[in-house]
Amino acid sequence: MLTVVLVSIILAIVFGTEQKSMPVEVIALIFTLPVVIVIWLLVFNKGANRLSVYRIVLTDQNILVSRSDDETQMNWSDISDVKISKYLNNYVCLMSSDNRRLEFDYYAFDNNQRATIFAYLQKYVGYSG
Repeated sequence: MLTVVLVSIILAIVFGTEQKSMPVEVIALIFTLPVVIVIWLLVFNKGANRLSVYRIVLTDQNILVSRSDDETQMNWSDISDVKISKYLNNYVCLMSSDNRRLEFDYYAFDNNQRATIFAYLQKYVGYSG
């Protein structure tokens, strides 16, 4: 929606405000551009260069979760509790004995990635789900 408004403003500036109606091509561009961007992300947003909000790194010593520029790391030995919310906004919360929290969205990762995460939790924390 914001994209449509911004494109409309830019087109109004380019074509002037005296014009009573926009050409059909301009209107088609306004409505087609967001659809093209979504389709492009669905088709080409894969692999190592994928745009991703979450990133997780699992090692034998710790778990690192980064979301945009925010990174949180926790040693497996520090994790005292695991909670998974099953309500409206599903998330995984790892808590340490000193009340630090490491949270991430349950659906931020696909089924295979979640299985790997829970295998690590079972191996190092004893979490059985």
